[in-house]
Amino acid sequence: MMSKGRFLGIDYGTKRIGLAISDENGQLAFPKEIILNDKDTFETIGNILKKENISEMVIGESVDFSGALNALSARIEVFILELKEKF
Repeated sequence: MMSKGRFLGIDYGTKRIGLAISDENGQLAFPKEIILNDKDTFETIGNILKKENISEMVIGESVDFSGALNALSARIEVFILELKEKF
């Protein structure tokens, strides 16, 4: 059976971004690496997408203790738009 591709999980931060990759079935995720959030971020993500046969990305939300979206949420939305534009 041919693999459908894997998921890339992204935990966005203003200084660093955590990345995790799922197994072939998309059931479990395993830490991949922590990358700097800098000018090379999208190039690094693009290389991982190709190398790891990634078919979809999942980006975590940022909420406060009450469960409401917090100040970082707006930056995450911009990041998501940039990801969609580039990939």
